[in-house]
Amino acid sequence: MGKEDVLVFSEHFEKHLLSLHSDLVRGKYKHGPYTRFLIQDPKLRHIAKASVRDRVLHHAICRVIAPSFDRAFIFDAYSSRKTKGVHRAIERLQSLAQKLSRNNTQTVWALKCDVRKFFDSVGHVRLLELCARRIRDERVMALLKDILGSFETKQGKGIPLGNLTSQLFANIYLDPLDQYVKRELRVKNYLRSLYCYPAIAPSSGVFCHSYVIFFHRISVWICTLPKYFFENGIRVSTFLDMYTFRTTESCVRKRRNGCSAN
Repeated sequence: MGKEDVLVFSEHFEKHLLSLHSDLVRGKYKHGPYTRFLIQDPKLRHIAKASVRDRVLHHAICRVIAPSFDRAFIFDAYSSRKTKGVHRAIERLQSLAQKLSRNNTQTVWALKCDVRKFFDSVGHVRLLELCARRIRDERVMALLKDILGSFETKQGKGIPLGNLTSQLFANIYLDPLDQYVKRELRVKNYLRSLYCYPAIAPSSGVFCHSYVIFFHRISVWICTLPKYFFENGIRVSTFLDMYTFRTTESCVRKRRNGCSAN
């Protein structure tokens, strides 16, 4: 997909912005249709691309409401947040593994988990309820409802991979899970990047009770299956399906050679 739509929008940038502003002020804004296509990343993914006009609004909404939600997220939520990201998550995981293994002298167990078909399973009603806890402006809530209603994988469910708002929605939707794991299950060494979340512990017994958790608060099956463990920094593992990882080094997963110690 090229950038032709951006160029067309830019040719009459001021006119398009004034039109969008007018629709918002008069309460006439309606989210437009999506352009749909497939990418290989590495598995086949369905992408829904909003119009440039709608994407401008997505950015504006995220700039306004994201800081309020961000302050409430746990420290170790790394997806789509300023000063966070995948690389920070990798560094944090390595630091925790080295600490628990006492500099690679003891076995450390790790549990890698993810949410099955996460973007397709996000419930609109539940997400709006979570947003309403921090957003009191009815006009903003109406915009969020319109954005959510513009895309469905089945009735009342699903958010598009292509929207900037979907990244924020994902963090809002999974924050109750983060809080539950941290505050109620008391899993100390836990972190999350988007819908993939590893936890590490000095003993496999810590994970015995949570192979499969149904987290009823968000109505999503959380499949928590043990994927790997580290032993004296030697056992190779995968993290976020993108990296080959040891307690002392990491590299992009597809590059089988060339890992260098951090």
